Amino acid sequence: MAPPLEISNQYLPALGKIAQFAKDVDIRDRLAALHSADDFLRLLGEKGV
Repeated sequence: MAPPLEISNQYLPALGKIAQFAKDVDIRDRLAALHSADDFLRLLGEKGV
């Protein structure tokens, strides 16, 4: 899941943070309860993503 012309692998840290975020046990319920993009951004900030 890399950009087609990406050779420097700069995307890997972002992909790693997304994977850690998705592994959180309560994340599915928390995502389902969101009502806006601002709520989503707050959740990302809370989780350190």
